[in-house]
Amino acid sequence: MFSLNKMMKRGQVTVFIILGIVILVAIALVYSLRNLVGIGIEPQRFLSLRLEPLRDDVNRCIDKEARDALYLIGKQGGTLDPIKYKFYNGNNVNYLCYNIVGDERCSNHIVLVTDMVKELNNYLQSKLSDCINIKGISKKLFYNINVGKLSVDTRILANDVLVKVNLPITLSKGESTLSISDFSKTVNIPLGSLYDTVYDIVDSETSTGEFLQLPYMLAKRGSVEVNVDKPYPDKIYILNKKNDNYIFQFAIEGE
Repeated sequence: MFSLNKMMKRGQVTVFIILGIVILVAIALVYSLRNLVGIGIEPQRFLSLRLEPLRDDVNRCIDKEARDALYLIGKQGGTLDPIKYKFYNGNNVNYLCYNIVGDERCSNHIVLVTDMVKELNNYLQSKLSDCINIKGISKKLFYNINVGKLSVDTRILANDVLVKVNLPITLSKGESTLSISDFSKTVNIPLGSLYDTVYDIVDSETSTGEFLQLPYMLAKRGSVEVNVDKPYPDKIYILNKKNDNYIFQFAIEGE
């Protein structure tokens, strides 16, 4: 008799455990459906919850692709696709001053800021489309998403590079819609201020055939570091801001 009662109690406990598990699963399922489909959520709020991850993904892609491009531009002397270059430490380093036969001076071929901006815009427009996966985010269930044409506007400032991206994204569910189009990311890379030093060096090389790096660094109070290597017959200038690991390097063609 005692054994029978004990077995019945164990059976009741088992039933309660199973029932509890079923209830928990049901609650989890309802919660998941609520978030996935929007059951019980006001449509505008539902769309807002969908839009925030998209905003984060776009900003993440802007930061990643812009940094990759800017570091490559720095290593390659102001361009992503150098035509005339010196292979140096694994990089194709752009010549910014060409040799003049029989003359210590060289011919100025510095990359203009406008050219760097144009190249960055074209590069990022292509890379961001892949990173954001525009076609992929258009395929959604339970709500509609429309993605417009992507465009990029880059601005090289003294100590930062500002990347503005226009990408119209509209989410809709029933009669409710939510849109976003403007994204921006400030990348803390001192390309602009280093370019000023590049200009000074190239200007000196074209006018006198040399550049006095120590007096220059003293005049700048150590804010910029200028190193030079001389893989015969060329010169490689390597620049960086004090306590900053971003470098801009370029080549001067020798005789």
